[in-house]
Amino acid sequence: MCFRIQELQQEVYQLQEKLAMMESGLRDYNKQIELREREIERLSVALEGGRSPDILSLETRNKTNEKLIAHLNIQELNLCHKEKERLSDELLIKSDLETVVHQLEQEKQRLNKKIESFAVTERELTLEVERMRLEHGIKRRDKSPSRLDTFLKGIEEERDFYKKELERLQHIIQRRSCSRSYSTCEKIPVFKTLEKGDYNSEIHLITRERDELQRMLERFEKHMEDIQSNVKLLTAERDKLSVLYNEVRY
Repeated sequence: MCFRIQELQQEVYQLQEKLAMMESGLRDYNKQIELREREIERLSVALEGGRSPDILSLETRNKTNEKLIAHLNIQELNLCHKEKERLSDELLIKSDLETVVHQLEQEKQRLNKKIESFAVTERELTLEVERMRLEHGIKRRDKSPSRLDTFLKGIEEERDFYKKELERLQHIIQRRSCSRSYSTCEKIPVFKTLEKGDYNSEIHLITRERDELQRMLERFEKHMEDIQSNVKLLTAERDKLSVLYNEVRY
């Protein structure tokens, strides 16, 4: 019986030791938990507002710099768009100017060709008049080959010369016819008095040459007037286009 009591006491003692050990371990765990909670609280305070002024100033500068960089990027992007639009407009204007210059060049070449054609026509007419002089034996008069007005005046003088020569021949023939027929000359026309002979043939030939020359001279006069008008018009148009071309070019 005593032996059984000793065993029980020993078991109680062992249990008390274990309980003491467990209580000691529990106290250690509680201390660790308390230390951990304090650390957690310290870290929380540090994260919320416990940072140093240098760190706060650095973060503020970083945010300011980020905003400034974003603003500068937006400005640079806007400037790039504006520059792109300006270059596009300049390119379009340059393309239009090149088209205008090309059209002016073509128009200038066309007008130069027309002027050259009129110059060739003028030379041909001059040669034709020279041929007429040689065929009809007309004395050459002084004229300026480069001025159309003087040229036309020479043609008019030659026409008047033919008219005077024709009137003089008609007067001579009329006098001869009157002396042969012993009749009054003023009352009888020349073409009715001379019914036969060389005088009638001569008058007919001279009249035909006169009419032919008159028609030719009138045709030349009209042609030369057209040439004068066209040359003046084309010269004025060419000068105007030259001024426009120089303005566009410079």
